[in-house]
Amino acid sequence: MRFKGKTAIISGAASGMGRAAARAFALEGARVFITDIDEANLQQTRQEILADGGSVESIAGDVTRVETI
Repeated sequence: MRFKGKTAIISGAASGMGRAAARAFALEGARVFITDIDEANLQQTRQEILADGGSVESIAGDVTRVETI
């Protein structure tokens, strides 16, 4: 658990490298905050992390927009 007690913020977490990074950080003990504009796949990532026993919060949105931040 290299990242126990740490927090990771991952954008683009609904698929590809973002999803892989979010899951990897969570598996190593980090609490992860994930975001993406693809809400359905973002929730899939969230469920996968929870199923693995990880700690995750998710917010759907576009990080280039102030409203999301």
